[in-house]
Amino acid sequence: MAGIADEAPYLDGISLAGALTEEEQVPLEREFFWETGKHEELKRSGWGALRKGDLKYVHSPKEGEFLFDIGADPNEKTDLKAERPDQFKKLRKRWGELAKQYRER
Repeated sequence: MAGIADEAPYLDGISLAGALTEEEQVPLEREFFWETGKHEELKRSGWGALRKGDLKYVHSPKEGEFLFDIGADPNEKTDLKAERPDQFKKLRKRWGELAKQYRER
């Protein structure tokens, strides 16, 4: 999209260009995993998340862990980890697996 060669062939992502240009819809059947690094100047710790369908698991060393249904709660105001413990544990475990996998590369 930006005309830059991909120099990271190990990434398993999909192009979101079609969604950004509104030319096509991007299927959400797959997992979306991401992590941010910490930012010393802004005094922010790193955090990570995993989205699968409408569920989003968030891991923040500073604020804790959360489970959101972003289909019903797009502003992420209601933490569902106590109401949906099985889904929370499943996504937490998967996030840990993916975090380990990507950190080892």
